[in-house]
Amino acid sequence: MKIFLAGPLPTSMGSGGVAVFTLNLAKKLVALGYDVRVFTDRKSLKACNDQGLEVDDIHRVRHFVRTMQPDVIISSLWYSLFFMGFKHVYKIHLVHGFTNLRSYTNVKFALMIMVDRVLRRSFQEFLANSEFTRLVNEEIYGQKIDGVFRIGLLDSEIASLVDNASQSAKKDEVLYVGRLVKAKNVDRIIEAYGAAIKSVSCQLHIVGYGPERGALQASTQECADVIFEGAKDHRVVADDYRRARVFISLNPTEPFGITYLEALLANDFIIAPNVGGQVELLRQFPERVSLVNVTNKQEVTRAIEKGLQASFKCFSDQYDPKVFSYDRTVKEILKNEK
Repeated sequence: MKIFLAGPLPTSMGSGGVAVFTLNLAKKLVALGYDVRVFTDRKSLKACNDQGLEVDDIHRVRHFVRTMQPDVIISSLWYSLFFMGFKHVYKIHLVHGFTNLRSYTNVKFALMIMVDRVLRRSFQEFLANSEFTRLVNEEIYGQKIDGVFRIGLLDSEIASLVDNASQSAKKDEVLYVGRLVKAKNVDRIIEAYGAAIKSVSCQLHIVGYGPERGALQASTQECADVIFEGAKDHRVVADDYRRARVFISLNPTEPFGITYLEALLANDFIIAPNVGGQVELLRQFPERVSLVNVTNKQEVTRAIEKGLQASFKCFSDQYDPKVFSYDRTVKEILKNEK
């Protein structure tokens, strides 16, 4: 089967969740024997020479569709706009989240809803990355969703995360990994961490980039135990997960949140909002998780204190991490294709 896959890819300046997903899905499709060609933006194109994939500029994709005639197109975000009008190919649009007014202006908010409705008429399937994403799109925005796929991890990533992830190897570190934007509530993480009772050696490590970094760093100038590490290659972050005792991320509108899965396999205690797409995964492991009201500083602080004292077996000793592999993801995306 010939598959065209379109979306962002990780760059040296950052690796957002959809970019990492696109890369990992491409690698798994190739490993499973599919004939795969990836299309991305020019900035990502320059950074993906070492991935062993056939990658082209998204602006040339219409030529490739006409000449190579793929069997299936899998696309995300605005990349799907380039496939409008092609009726001879089966097209799947992957919905990685939903529009909200905290992240977008009123004009952009309305424009994105209009674009989704136009795409819906051109694509045979819309698949959401969680039941939460499906619910918001269908019940609030009236956007039909045909099914749900679950994001996973590559086998190599699973092995890297579970290797040497015992509690005895952990340090008194609290970890955040993600973009530094208002929706992520990193300021609330810093405030709750500052109020927690913790050891002298405890540190909060913030890995990521974004427009809020300057303001967040300014607010912690006198806090030597809050460390901003900037953007990191996604392949390096496994070391941070294995070292940290607690992982925290507080976006209550998170569509899925791959970082929670990474932290889970690395044997971190996880603090997450009590609403959002991540709840579907994390509620299965109550002894390893605190689901909190992100607006309640005392509740988040208590969760940090609990996490720093928590002790449990290695995740891989109690559960099979391979159930979270991309094999499952591919099957769910291509379930209607033979």
